[in-house]
Amino acid sequence: MKNEKKKNAGTEFRFGGDSVRGSLLWSAAFQASEPWLFEFEKGGTREFGKTADGQACLRIDCAKKLGATGWIQREFPGDLVIEFEAIAIPPADCNNLNLFFCARSLDGQPLSATTRSGTYSDYHVFPNYIFTFVTSHSRVRRDPGFEIIGEVKERTSKFGVPYRIVVAKTGGRIRTSINDEPVHDVTDPNPHGAGWVGLRTWNTHVEYRGFHIYAVV
Repeated sequence: MKNEKKKNAGTEFRFGGDSVRGSLLWSAAFQASEPWLFEFEKGGTREFGKTADGQACLRIDCAKKLGATGWIQREFPGDLVIEFEAIAIPPADCNNLNLFFCARSLDGQPLSATTRSGTYSDYHVFPNYIFTFVTSHSRVRRDPGFEIIGEVKERTSKFGVPYRIVVAKTGGRIRTSINDEPVHDVTDPNPHGAGWVGLRTWNTHVEYRGFHIYAVV
């Protein structure tokens, strides 16, 4: 069954027998004029462009054991749905299609008030969740502390395969799907609230498209 159904009351995202309905808040046009904040380890690059079939896209190349994050510089609600499409382009050593959400600083300042190098450990000291989808597993982690709250080793990413990833957070419950198949359904008893959303990758040449963020209806 198709993961989402367009209806007057919003968009329905299905996770097996459950569903979450969202109202669109933001949709990426993948243009430099948008409120992006990129954080790269030295040597990583990004480019806004078009896919082979004419869709707007973002390409990030950090396939030299480098990390990269692309934040949207605005606060999104704690109950939200994030949807994006991504494909890892060979040659590269890894296929990391990751996501930060509900990210905020400890002192209440915007994340843009501090500088990060793009190194993964920079992000483990302030509140956020991390969804990871790599060649060996998929996980949901909670920061600060880099705590694993969900792991599925059977769901792994492959080069050259397009993936549609959906992450929904309602209260402390976090559900994910990959290409319309439910993957995680976990609960954080002390959930984070509103915060920033950012695309994250490491040692990967990745093309992103179809990036949308919804408020839970």
